[in-house]
Amino acid sequence: LYIDAETIDLRTDNSSISSALSLAANNAATFSGSVTAASLTVTGALIANDVLTVIDGSTSAPSISNAGDSNTGIYFPADDQLGLLVGGSRKLHVTSSGVAIQNGDLLLGDNQKIEIGSASGGDLQLFHDTNNSHITSVTGQFFLTSSNSNIWLRGGEAGFLTADGSEYLVRATSNGSVKLYHNNAIKLETTSTGIDVTGSVTADGLTVGDT
Repeated sequence: LYIDAETIDLRTDNSSISSALSLAANNAATFSGSVTAASLTVTGALIANDVLTVIDGSTSAPSISNAGDSNTGIYFPADDQLGLLVGGSRKLHVTSSGVAIQNGDLLLGDNQKIEIGSASGGDLQLFHDTNNSHITSVTGQFFLTSSNSNIWLRGGEAGFLTADGSEYLVRATSNGSVKLYHNNAIKLETTSTGIDVTGSVTADGLTVGDT
């Protein structure tokens, strides 16, 4: 035990260089080597100059938590895994395969984007502005694929526009017509009795039923 005007040192030998425990006049404590404790309460900053190792923890008692909220924090469910808990419920699960969001939603504000891909700003963007929702592919082609079933687009009105949204290509209205366009002009439109065609019709053959 070494005591001077500023510190109290607990040394494992007669070394004047390092101490296992040093208590300073400013209430700071410095440990040298490993510290094993069933419970350790620190008031102020905890600074580790080397690896800080904690127990695995669990969903009810995370490894690292807040003193006033013991079931919210970080724990380690298995090797190479990390879990983020809120109220004893795992919200984020990180593994070597990726990141899983669990027991809750991913909430983004208006104009906050999910960006996928390596291009600056993402090759694929998903976001909602103040009024509309957008899925935008900024590189390559955009494929919607269902390998085992059908694909349905649901809405009161649906269709296809040019890339800048200035012209119609196809426009379908619920309980109404389906319109096909050429250079933004309607060329074929379904009606309650059949179809209306604007312009000429070129066909290899024509069969007309009884009227």
